[in-house]
Amino acid sequence: MFRIMWQFGIVVMIALLPVVMLDSLPPTPEGIMTRSNI
Repeated sequence: MFRIMWQFGIVVMIALLPVVMLDSLPPTPEGIMTRSNI
């Protein structure tokens, strides 16, 4: 059970990583296009 939660946490972190990086970047046209695609 703990292993399932651990793997789920890693998947969530990997999924949230691009969002956090996009938010920290300055608003460029590429970033806006990528954000609208998500």
